[in-house]
Amino acid sequence: MNYLLISLLFLLSSLQFARAQQLEMAFEWICSTTNTADFQIRVTNTGTIPITFNALIIRGVHAANLTTGTITWQALNDNTLPGWLNWPNTGTTNLPYVSSQRKLNFSSSTSIFTNVTAPLIPSGSGIVVGTFRMFTTTTWVPNSDFGFVWEATSGGIVGYINGGTTVTSIQHYDVPGGTICGGCLTVSASSEQPLNLSASITPANQSFCSAATVSDLSTSPLYIIPQIASILWYDTQTGGTALNPTTLLNNGTYYASQMVNSCESATRAETTVNITPSTTNTTPISSCGTYTWANNGQTYTSSGIYSVTTTNCITETLNLTISPSTINTTLISACESYTWANNGQTYTSSGIYSGTTANCITENLNLTISPSTSNTNLISACGTYTWANNGQTYTASGTYNGTTTNCVTEILDLTITPNTTNTTPISACGAYTWANNGQIYTTSGIYTGTTANCISETLNLTITPSTTNTTPISACGTYTWVNNGQTYTSSGIYSGTTANCVTENLNLTISPSTSNTTPISACGTYTWANNGQTYTASGIFNGTVINCVLQVLDLEIIDCISDSDNDGLTDYDESFLCTNSSLFDTDSDGISDGDEDAQESDPCDPCSPNINSGNCILGIHIPTAFSPNGSGFSENNVYQIIAGQDIAKIAFKIIDRWGNILFESEDKEFQWDGSYKGQKCNNGIYAYFVDVSYSTGKIETLSGNITLIR
Repeated sequence: MNYLLISLLFLLSSLQFARAQQLEMAFEWICSTTNTADFQIRVTNTGTIPITFNALIIRGVHAANLTTGTITWQALNDNTLPGWLNWPNTGTTNLPYVSSQRKLNFSSSTSIFTNVTAPLIPSGSGIVVGTFRMFTTTTWVPNSDFGFVWEATSGGIVGYINGGTTVTSIQHYDVPGGTICGGCLTVSASSEQPLNLSASITPANQSFCSAATVSDLSTSPLYIIPQIASILWYDTQTGGTALNPTTLLNNGTYYASQMVNSCESATRAETTVNITPSTTNTTPISSCGTYTWANNGQTYTSSGIYSVTTTNCITETLNLTISPSTINTTLISACESYTWANNGQTYTSSGIYSGTTANCITENLNLTISPSTSNTNLISACGTYTWANNGQTYTASGTYNGTTTNCVTEILDLTITPNTTNTTPISACGAYTWANNGQIYTTSGIYTGTTANCISETLNLTITPSTTNTTPISACGTYTWVNNGQTYTSSGIYSGTTANCVTENLNLTISPSTSNTTPISACGTYTWANNGQTYTASGIFNGTVINCVLQVLDLEIIDCISDSDNDGLTDYDESFLCTNSSLFDTDSDGISDGDEDAQESDPCDPCSPNINSGNCILGIHIPTAFSPNGSGFSENNVYQIIAGQDIAKIAFKIIDRWGNILFESEDKEFQWDGSYKGQKCNNGIYAYFVDVSYSTGKIETLSGNITLIR
């Protein structure tokens, strides 16, 4: 059972790790011919937990209308990587394909690998586990896209997680439960999957002037979904090496193919190239500021040599010299009017005026006409005021004239207010932050703050040190602190209220409330020393609490008076003896059980006290209880069996619940005092096993329970 539990816990742990793990399974396109197409499956461990490979499930659909023929597919070759045991071992057998759904539906065998032989799925670039080939009995639609996408609700990888011995299905969709790790796999497919690439559409003839390169050649790719194919140019119709785009063209024939994802078209389109030498016609021009060239209608603002379109390999060139058109602006400020010497005109209002132009320089007048006015400055100051206009300091209110600038005379309308002080007394604990200036003070003193309306704020501060008073408290379970009325359930140091700069702290130790149960069996009544109470009925009773431990009494009151068979022994006494509480004379020797016990003969042995009795005992008699507490019947202070005259030998063992052998003997008259290694055994039920050999040669093994009561 323990082994099964450990295995289940290991499995659950492995699944939990795997759900945090990531595997990636990629459908990677290789290339296509007119009637075949190759792809490969790459598997990568993108997480940190080791996973080994068992099997692969490829389920997905491709685009419609790719061919008029019948589609099949095979594993292109068995895996030759070390440790991969020629996976997938399918040979040239066609793999499952659902034509009505355009669906690839292959599940590799799960019996190729075991948890011992399964190869590790690597991280980084992963590993290509297999290459596959699609076939059509006719041809693929030229320049179409295979368009494979993974099925959203099936497929995945079967593997062993973190050294596990059972396989886990690792899926890219969420299916919880069992040995399935849902959402632990990422699937992807190449964005381009070209089929049956043909040559691009290319003009039959292309003409260039002088030094044209391969990059100047023109052609139109046919494969445009999901992206335009790249074009390769050759100088041979078949074979050869693709030309570098910077290769210079010569008169002759060139051939174009298209390529997608390293898959190149099988055919090439032909074009004839004609190269004509280029010539140039240059026109020199000088201009101010800008120049618009009639050749192309463009306006130029800087000097340079400009080329326009080429016609019949003749390029028109403009050699242009631009002298920048500039403006020389004269700033003038005047009162009322101004006469400009540049043109002799008189102006009475502000504005920008243009004058004459010489050598591309235009003279401008930026004129400000200001009326003669005054500007009055209203100023309120505390005590004194120094006017920046004239540098003078004033101590009395009044109206004062300053300098005149730009036709404006400055006037000062001054109000002087006397300086006063407002003092605020404050007492604080430890530190005080003054709202007036935001400053924090930690010592007593008089501090100056801001001034508003000629009133300076002053702080008269008294700082009293902050202290702490800690009260240690121990409590059971919870404690309610009268300081703040809060109830606490865990030990800790808690802060309460603060008065006169003294903060009350509570150092609280919470001990959990527990209970200690004492089982007791008693005759008639029982007085419990814990609380001095006397109980007359069975039950469970609560006593005092000491160190957070509640004392509990589990009491059983026993009837120790009744004597059902009137043999002189109470039923309670007979429960510890071999006698039967319903038989007056258990061994039928003519002497009551009580009389035999009184004269210390065995009431269960017809041979005791008279060995010549015709009812001398046969067989073995095994008591089921005894009370080795030194009181009551002497027979009950030790445990012993009665072996009849037909018993040849015995082997007797007493065992506790953990399988320890507490006592063993081969003596038919053994006595056990209820101890083990010198220590008294606790109240309880113990098992016995006895091998019995009879004088007839019969052998048997008996077992049962013994109740020990103190």
